[in-house]
Amino acid sequence: MSVHFDDFNAIKLLPEDTEKHTLSLQQNAEKFLLESSSFSTDVGTIVDLLDEFYVFVERARLTTIGLRNRIDNFDQHKAMQREELNRVLQQKEDELKKLEIEHQILHDTYRTQQQFESRLSNNRV
Repeated sequence: MSVHFDDFNAIKLLPEDTEKHTLSLQQNAEKFLLESSSFSTDVGTIVDLLDEFYVFVERARLTTIGLRNRIDNFDQHKAMQREELNRVLQQKEDELKKLEIEHQILHDTYRTQQQFESRLSNNRV
């Protein structure tokens, strides 16, 4: 048996193995507290890293959305340009057909006038 003082300074008689067990328990508790503190620090570090990774991923996601929107806008703009060019091309083709018909009419008129002049000049001679 050994003599001990408790937390209230009262004298206690304890068996020897209880003292060893108490010291072992105290050491284990202190070790647990150190490991718990270390674990808490590690978890805090992991949480900080995950927060940083979240910011990185969110920034990449927003960049991707922005790029996708730019591509969609570019595709829409390209389609509108294509439609406009097709419309202008159709107008020019219609104008060409009209001018070809007009040219043919003028050419026929010119030929008719040439023939008429030729007949008139043959009649005068």
